[in-house]
Amino acid sequence: MATLVEPPEATIPGARLEPQDGERQHETEQRSTDEKDSQRDEHSSGGTVSKKQRKPVERHAMARLPAEVIENILYRTDPETFASLVLVNRAWRAASQTPHLYVYHLARCPSFSINNNPIFGPFGDETLPDLKRRFAHELRRNLFEAYLHPRKTTINLISTTPTSSAALPGGEAFDFSFSANGHWVLAWSSSRIFVVDTFSSKVCVQRELKVLRRPVAATILDDGSILAVLSTDHQINIYDLSDLKVKHIKSVTLDNPPHAIALSPKGEVIAAAYDGGIEVHSLATSALPTDRRAVKCDAVDALAFSSDGTMLLGTTQNSKHPNTVVLSAPYYTEGLELPEVTELISHIWTSQILFPNSSRDCSHAALLPHHLEGDASWTFTYDRVFENFRAVRTDDLRNGTTYFTGPRAPNTGGSRRCSSSRFVPCTLPAINDGGDLAAAGFSGKDVWVYGIPQNLDAAGSTPIDGTAPTTGNCGPNGGPSLSPTVGGSPATPISRGGTSETADLPQWQVLIDKYRNVFARGRRVAEVQGVTGMRWASQKGRRSIRERLVIIAPGGVSGSAELDQVDQEGFASVDGGRLVVLDFDHSIGDGEREDVTIEVGNIGPEILDEEKVDMATEVALVRRRTVIQRRDGLARAGVTTASA
Repeated sequence: MATLVEPPEATIPGARLEPQDGERQHETEQRSTDEKDSQRDEHSSGGTVSKKQRKPVERHAMARLPAEVIENILYRTDPETFASLVLVNRAWRAASQTPHLYVYHLARCPSFSINNNPIFGPFGDETLPDLKRRFAHELRRNLFEAYLHPRKTTINLISTTPTSSAALPGGEAFDFSFSANGHWVLAWSSSRIFVVDTFSSKVCVQRELKVLRRPVAATILDDGSILAVLSTDHQINIYDLSDLKVKHIKSVTLDNPPHAIALSPKGEVIAAAYDGGIEVHSLATSALPTDRRAVKCDAVDALAFSSDGTMLLGTTQNSKHPNTVVLSAPYYTEGLELPEVTELISHIWTSQILFPNSSRDCSHAALLPHHLEGDASWTFTYDRVFENFRAVRTDDLRNGTTYFTGPRAPNTGGSRRCSSSRFVPCTLPAINDGGDLAAAGFSGKDVWVYGIPQNLDAAGSTPIDGTAPTTGNCGPNGGPSLSPTVGGSPATPISRGGTSETADLPQWQVLIDKYRNVFARGRRVAEVQGVTGMRWASQKGRRSIRERLVIIAPGGVSGSAELDQVDQEGFASVDGGRLVVLDFDHSIGDGEREDVTIEVGNIGPEILDEEKVDMATEVALVRRRTVIQRRDGLARAGVTTASA
């Protein structure tokens, strides 16, 4: 841990003396904030007046403090409060513009002091922009209060297109899916697929595509060039969206009805998960129908590729039986003639035998980018044994010492198992591009955000006897989340052994008695009724601390006080769906709220053609699937008999 030294000889772990590329944007944001402060000071008298009519008014006591007093207060406060005080007004921000202040508070941020080695100053004024940028990133990673009041925009997508489901009571709810980095959202009904752009300042619908039937599933690449639609239980249609006109480029025939599909980052292969296995098919232009591989593994209902396309993660979201499966593309080059770079990913996925690494204790998993240590990488997954999220290695899904605590069930005097079952996540976790923020939904409405430590192998500071740590609580609200507490609960000691007091504790708190672990506390930031998924809309290479979280909720609101429009038969309107955009930034006060309604289906759609299959081919495919299913059934029956 970094040594805390009073200025001017303060220390900062891992600091660089050169200014960084992201400083211009930060300075622009600073000038914008100064203008707002100036306007606030001018109108502090309660109304707008002209320069001639303006009279001196008594300023607030905070603004009348001398600069030396303000700077002394900033030194004596904790990092979380410091992050809020610099936003009070121009006087407080001007007093904070010293390198030693930022060095001092950086060294006291738990995640920074644990994961960086200290180096000594002195630090000049030229290093201030870089120090401010570093502190801003620690502000985000530690979930300081000044970062947890996002601007919320609720976008209602209302479909005006008649569909085959129009006769259903309450209309038809959209299904949704994201691209890997959240740039694109697909919303579909029985007649349309809408492609929504989330990177623009105003979320908008870019394309409307007409389908013959409601897709089972759909996915799109980050650049929006390739669209994959699971049109039926056994056929995936691939479309090229890079031109103004949609082009059907390939059809993939499946032997088993899949639960989920996923495209590799560049569209080289497509994976499909079904009961008892995962198939990977090549999408290369020269690929044959035999260019595919299948692996037997536990059933999963969600798939995702790593950013380089060499790893495939499968996990369960809705199943009562937790499963997580990791497939790594074998890269053997000895004695093989390597294809072109554009087809390399396709070649390594479809030319070698695949071996799964699985766990039946983990569900709701997501890959953590940029957390590479040697040959191991990490996943952010829900551990049902310890009843919270956990960081585990992809090569060993059973080990990990960093836990992410979420909501707790109230102690109602009943069984803890029954009461806490409501707090299993209702969405897959979303990880931002920097790998330092995660988000997940609970109870069908609560949105929680977690800060991810830089070093996931760091030993926790919790003593074995369970007493509260002496570091890790920076601020009245426990902003830096490295502590054995959750929510707003106090850091009380936990006794060892199986006493009656521990009967109602979640398993992660019982863990404190036995091991040294890091506990990163989550924070509840919003409520969205009916939430089913979320994704960070992350732009690669962007250095700002601003982040956008896009949340999807099909249909309308169910079972809530917000629902006040119900027809005489008791059916609520679910025609369409909702996107909720949370924009996080370093700001003071509650974020703005805005509701936007977008009517879709008014323009002429682009038609998605499907490959036509003659009757003889269709009969041959059905016969083949029947043989495969019968063979798999006999194999499972043999395994059951042998185990009995």
